[in-house]
Amino acid sequence: MADFGLAGTAGQQPSPAPESVGDSVALRVGRHNAFSTALTMAGTIMGTPAYMSPEQHRGEATDAGSDQFSFCVALWTALYHQPPFAGDNLLDLADSVCSGQLIKPPPGDVPAFIHDALVRGLAALPAQRHPSMDALLAELTRDLALARPSRWRSVAVAVAAAAVAAVAVLFATRERPPTPEELAHIAQLAADARAAGSAAHWVYPPASDPKDTSILRVVALDRTEGPAERPARDEAQKLRKEFADALAELGDTYWDTDAGKPFARDFYSQALVFQPDHPKARERGLYTPGQMAELLAKAERGEFTAADVAAAELLEILADHDRGHRDERLRKFVRERGAATQTELLAALLGPDALRDVPQDMPEQSADPAPAATPEPTPEPPPVVVAVAPTPEPPRPRPGKPEPKTETKAAPPTPAPPAAEPEEQRRRRPRTGPAPTS
Repeated sequence: MADFGLAGTAGQQPSPAPESVGDSVALRVGRHNAFSTALTMAGTIMGTPAYMSPEQHRGEATDAGSDQFSFCVALWTALYHQPPFAGDNLLDLADSVCSGQLIKPPPGDVPAFIHDALVRGLAALPAQRHPSMDALLAELTRDLALARPSRWRSVAVAVAAAAVAAVAVLFATRERPPTPEELAHIAQLAADARAAGSAAHWVYPPASDPKDTSILRVVALDRTEGPAERPARDEAQKLRKEFADALAELGDTYWDTDAGKPFARDFYSQALVFQPDHPKARERGLYTPGQMAELLAKAERGEFTAADVAAAELLEILADHDRGHRDERLRKFVRERGAATQTELLAALLGPDALRDVPQDMPEQSADPAPAATPEPTPEPPPVVVAVAPTPEPPRPRPGKPEPKTETKAAPPTPAPPAAEPEEQRRRRPRTGPAPTS
């Protein structure tokens, strides 16, 4: 047991701290899923992730204190027949481990000094654990002579079982060094993960290839077994930190304005896929724990729907660091698929110049197309009423006075024109007038 631990066999030298080049938030969950796990008890997870220290979940440097933590998990489980930390899924388990929330053990024969030594070895902060494995073993054995024989046998068997299991894992993974081919495969996975990240496909894939994401490459590294397991997982830790930092930085870019907060929360949520305990991402992320678990499951299985991928295209554009290129892509996106709400948010976020030449009265998109409106029939015009003046009645005669009679004189007949005189009679008639002068 004194030689137990991966860090111990490496000369008590801590592994180098992961580089902080970008952004990774699913680190904790990704590392959980990277190992083989099995739900064997209600509310707990059994398997390799259950033995991981908080610093391993966070992708930080590990040392002998990390091995001490894992040893205490194994011994606790052997003594109490249940793991020390609860969690219905890998994300919940990581929360319990990183916060130091121990399950209250059932009553039994475990001496109090053994329990106290294990509680200290399971502290969330490495500085609060035992100074070394030797110090832990000294605490575990200092009062065994005073314990009842039955209790001694129980504790001794549990300690031996934990040590045997740990040594078996150690030799199974360290029996030979990784081959050049295995190391080349690790390097290729890391390069592919960074290439996907440079295209803003950390979590959501492009429509052309649903498997082209950074998180899937990181998960593949975490699931590496055999002699290449340690270098593969070390590389996975670096990538998780790198991608988590990049996504958190993008979230910070859009967080300061009300219009940018919805987009910032999406970036923070992607960060949590890589490093679930990222403080800022946990505070500002968009999803509830249940939604986060669903996002994580989709991301690590590569099972996003076409609708998910289409919705994430806007985030891909917003991740473009070239502002001019980003604005041009945004204008094209809004013209082709942008809804009115998106257009208003983007205009408020980027300024009116970023979306120039884009119609500002675009209709709101709806998941289901609205039925075509049926035109209402044109009502018939009301009948035109023409007012006709009433015909005045003739005046009625007054009673007692006879109405005077009015005589109507007939108009004289028009005389007929005289008949034409015959020519012969006209010549014979004597002429009248003055006599001619001689």
